[in-house]
Amino acid sequence: MAKHNELGAHGESLARKWLSDNGFYVLETNWRVGHLEIDIICHKNNKLHIIEVKCRSGRRFGHPEQRVNKKKIKNMTAAGTSYMHQKNIRGWISYDILSITLCADQPIEFLLIEDIY
Repeated sequence: MAKHNELGAHGESLARKWLSDNGFYVLETNWRVGHLEIDIICHKNNKLHIIEVKCRSGRRFGHPEQRVNKKKIKNMTAAGTSYMHQKNIRGWISYDILSITLCADQPIEFLLIEDIY
């Protein structure tokens, strides 16, 4: 597995634990429809959360959340809509980014940006 894929898998594992520790109930991970993928789908306070996880090992190239562009947001919303239709879910939905920064000799930084769309 390529190093960036290992970092991504590690980031998603950290994200699942952080979300669970912060009151989110994880429903799905790496859910796919066609060519689209949702990293994590979870539920908290009567709201469905569609979460894109971004992880970086350091800040040299900026913050992880800066890697989410308009195309990614469009894909997230399309995939989220498909998920809700397939599972026959009604109610509130939030499209979120969970940014994780891993810096040597420092605590892991988590930043949840909710309702980006």
